[in-house]
Amino acid sequence: MRLVKEQDDISGGEATKSIPQPLYLKYETISRFFLFKWLYQYDPEVREPVTFASTRIPAALREAQLQNVAYARHVDTLYILDNLMFDYLKRDISYFKEIRILTCEEIEQVKTELLELVDEMEQLAERGYFPETRKKVRFYVSNINFDNSYCYIKTPVMDLSLIKAYTINVIASFDETTFQMVKRHIRSLMKSSILISESNMMERIVYFDKQRELIKSI
Repeated sequence: MRLVKEQDDISGGEATKSIPQPLYLKYETISRFFLFKWLYQYDPEVREPVTFASTRIPAALREAQLQNVAYARHVDTLYILDNLMFDYLKRDISYFKEIRILTCEEIEQVKTELLELVDEMEQLAERGYFPETRKKVRFYVSNINFDNSYCYIKTPVMDLSLIKAYTINVIASFDETTFQMVKRHIRSLMKSSILISESNMMERIVYFDKQRELIKSI
């Protein structure tokens, strides 16, 4: 991602079941939640019961997260969002609350940042670009649900494809055939998706208002 910042002709696309990392990583509580979920589900080194309160983001990781956010805004980006993206998150939060490893107070902290994130996403969708770099950003909402989350980044010096795995991890490949398959798949999903960026005001307002109500209902 540091190399991306140094190039001019960079583009990327992501079809995702969960909130894209380049968007949520700037929000520390949301970042803690996804790290907490990963620790709960996948980390074989964890010996003590995982709770949200016990989950901390090391300083070096937090710095890397914020750098990722800054670098990602140098990419012309296409996001295709699973239409149940926030519903999946609500279910996760409800489950962790039921098994008493996420408190009501902590949920309110997560909800506060989620509402801030939705506001920022709506502003980006309305502008159609990242204000820091003027690079394009487009949002689509899919009418079908995804089996997985996929991403690609195309640069003059390398092509990278990513398949999301285990909440915060990815399987990365520099193979050109894999890159073309991922890119074609993401592009094909546009046919069954609704553009909510820039001119499509009514669809955009309806979508983001719905997400706000869903978050408030957690």
